[in-house]
Amino acid sequence: MSDIEDDDDVGTCRAVAIVPFLCSEIKDVKWANNLTPFQIRIVGDICPQVAADVEVLLRRAARTGQSHVVLDLHSDGGCVYSALKIVDMLDACELPIITVAKGNAQSAAAVIFSCGTKRVISPRGMIMVHSVRGCSAHTLRELQLDLKETERINRQMCQVIARTTPKRKASYYEKLVSDNVDINYSAEDALKEGIATDIGYVNLKTHVRVETTVDIVPMNKTNLTRLRKKRRLA
Repeated sequence: MSDIEDDDDVGTCRAVAIVPFLCSEIKDVKWANNLTPFQIRIVGDICPQVAADVEVLLRRAARTGQSHVVLDLHSDGGCVYSALKIVDMLDACELPIITVAKGNAQSAAAVIFSCGTKRVISPRGMIMVHSVRGCSAHTLRELQLDLKETERINRQMCQVIARTTPKRKASYYEKLVSDNVDINYSAEDALKEGIATDIGYVNLKTHVRVETTVDIVPMNKTNLTRLRKKRRLA
């Protein structure tokens, strides 16, 4: 779920780099500074450690020369603040972002999924969104502050999801907050609602293209004489 507070047991979750298919011509190439093109994979809860990992990996991706960033998600959600930090980093990334939901992208992970310029869900994948949950208030004043912060975060989440889909922010806010229910989308539903742009899989492939060019070098009289002398000596 999307929680305002972090769970104590999610600190060991990580975002990792997965090296994709390399064509046979370059699979044994030694890359400078180990900057092999890769995709980012998040499996498990969204937490501060995952956000920190994504920040490092996005910087690394910008140095590899790859054309896109592929962010692979399989997550039940987690800390909403960590998710929004990842959203900010994806927005700041100069490379096009492709998000992929394999299995499920729920709650905080669904917010991250919505940031892709291309958003791909696997045929049996599932997207789930809902309002922020969690409260640590012990006094009436703390409860009032918690409610105010929850409303702010809910509106931000709806804004992030709505900016890449046909529906307006108000539509998502009404469903998430007024109805206060989990909204589940199958692959077909996600595509129909515009939450996903494609159903399928993403393969990041790296190829090397070698080109041969021909340059015409003009010869003057002096160079031509030298060339003839070399031929006679040979």
